[in-house]
Amino acid sequence: MTNNDTLPDDFGRSFIRGLRDILGGAAEPLGDLDRRAGDGDFGTNVRTAMKLADRNIEDGEPSSYREWVTAMYMAWLGVGGTSGPLFGMFFRDLAKAADGEGAPTLAQFADALGAGQATVQKYGEAKVGDKTMVDALDPAVTALRGAVDAGKDASSALAEAEQAAVEAARATAETVARRGRASYVGDVAGSHRPRRRRDRARDRCRPRRRRRRRRGHRLDRLSGPYGSGRRQPVRLSESRESCACRRRSRR
Repeated sequence: MTNNDTLPDDFGRSFIRGLRDILGGAAEPLGDLDRRAGDGDFGTNVRTAMKLADRNIEDGEPSSYREWVTAMYMAWLGVGGTSGPLFGMFFRDLAKAADGEGAPTLAQFADALGAGQATVQKYGEAKVGDKTMVDALDPAVTALRGAVDAGKDASSALAEAEQAAVEAARATAETVARRGRASYVGDVAGSHRPRRRRDRARDRCRPRRRRRRRRGHRLDRLSGPYGSGRRQPVRLSESRESCACRRRSRR
């Protein structure tokens, strides 16, 4: 098969079924990785998306490439957070690779993959080196387009794109994130120690200094146009005397 030939008719089914099995099985480790640097919800988002994809496939009974990929992108669009919309728009661009009911050519699939990457970068505001999904997408697109230009068959071209993505993703293990939630914690994102919720909150929030109340004092609001809302320590004895004076003045 040349890069101008149409991919197999069951390419959409094989692609989405295989993707669903891989992501469904990796939901737990993906969630664990997200807990080390993010908010730990990515594993849950993956499970939700795969359940929605199963429902879309069962209800829609897709038969063409576009219908299969549409079931996946609609599932991701039903997931909250940041990953849901980004993956949804990415797979929506992949669904546009095919014209009509047929499967796309290898060249069309490569162009759609590049369009998906451009969409992720546009709305995610990420670039290569920021330690995001773009770091894996970019070399995959480059490898696939290079294989298309070299006239390689679809099986070899897709395998090269997959290998490029895997190697690029592994290379990010030692880099520091510049986008996303992982950018809040710097070098800690590359460690293997899961971060607790209070640790993540501490990194995002600036510590506040509390005014200590001295013994025998309480805090009273300052009066006047420049002191409204502020508090100052006042001796309890002084406070009682001022209250007594106000009661006598009302008589």
